[in-house]
Amino acid sequence: MRHDVDPKKYAASWSDFPPLAQFYIDGAHGSLIAPTWIVSAAHTTFCTDPGTTILVGGEKGYCEKAVCTP
Repeated sequence: MRHDVDPKKYAASWSDFPPLAQFYIDGAHGSLIAPTWIVSAAHTTFCTDPGTTILVGGEKGYCEKAVCTP
């Protein structure tokens, strides 16, 4: 952050990034690519089990399953 810019200018809200998904358990992030699919880096899924809470666009949802590909 710059010393000459109001810190409020750096604050973002969920409405600024509607496809942003946050994995509640570890704070990792992914992007909503379809109504029921989130893509993220593989290392963010190690503790994402069915039932894990996820925030998408600021709304709470739950993981149905995690799919990792090689």
